[in-house]
Amino acid sequence: KDRMGIIVMYSLPELFYSRMPVDSEDDISSTENEDYRRIVKDGCTIVVPNLPFSLLQYRDKLYNKGFRKFLIDLSYTKPSKHFFNRIFKKLNTSFAEQPSSNFNFKMNLK
Repeated sequence: KDRMGIIVMYSLPELFYSRMPVDSEDDISSTENEDYRRIVKDGCTIVVPNLPFSLLQYRDKLYNKGFRKFLIDLSYTKPSKHFFNRIFKKLNTSFAEQPSSNFNFKMNLK
């Protein structure tokens, strides 16, 4: 049972890259009505969700299972000391950030 990995606790994950132009007038959404954002960088289109991925509320449970390394990824968020402090506090208190999604995470660790 290796618990040395780093657990991503908060992120707007890069879902995919495209070198082909993506028309900026077309909305991107899934069949579950999830909305996505396009970022154009160095000629590539990067797609990230509008709703962040967050496991902040599971920090205590993960810590009790032996995990000690946690990551907050603020890529694609507007820089703000207040926002960082809020997310960091929620990590330390194992409190959920809303709105957010835990995607397909299941707390069934053994």
